[in-house]
Amino acid sequence: VDQPPAVVVLAAAAQLRADRALSTRTALFALAGAEMDHVKSIEHRPFGEVGLAIRWIEQKRGDDTVLLLRTDVGARYGYESRYQYYPVPLDLDDVQLFAPRIGVGFRYAITEHVRAIEEAEILVNVVGTDRTLATSLTRLQAQLLGPLALSVGLQINHDSSAAAGKKPNDIIFTTGVELGF
Repeated sequence: VDQPPAVVVLAAAAQLRADRALSTRTALFALAGAEMDHVKSIEHRPFGEVGLAIRWIEQKRGDDTVLLLRTDVGARYGYESRYQYYPVPLDLDDVQLFAPRIGVGFRYAITEHVRAIEEAEILVNVVGTDRTLATSLTRLQAQLLGPLALSVGLQINHDSSAAAGKKPNDIIFTTGVELGF
């Protein structure tokens, strides 16, 4: 009856982005990141991207941004190492991704310390297998101390060429701690 706890799901993602302003509305950006999702048979997926960001709307109150609408246009390269963890361990073929990426970011300050944020992106692979990746993350963010914030959200992912036996769509409830610079 009393069994020791067991890890049944491992998933994580991290990303670092740097922007360099070209004008008040445009910036070049570079980002690097990595993801893993054992349920989707993704052992690890490192990626890098470069592109152009355009701020269509930006309203500030002092130093705080109260409304922002941004579009990203970039090129992403990623390498996806696949391994089936569930139900039976099995090595799967790895997949490369080279795709143009279009992203949109929206942020609205509901109060001084609470923000509504939407981030969405679509990538269409242009090398190798036909594949479309789309993601939408809607979240509420509450500032705790300085750049430290707590967030809750709903993420919807689509992968038109998911690993064998995996469904193409995921709906994920997220919670997290964010550190902004």
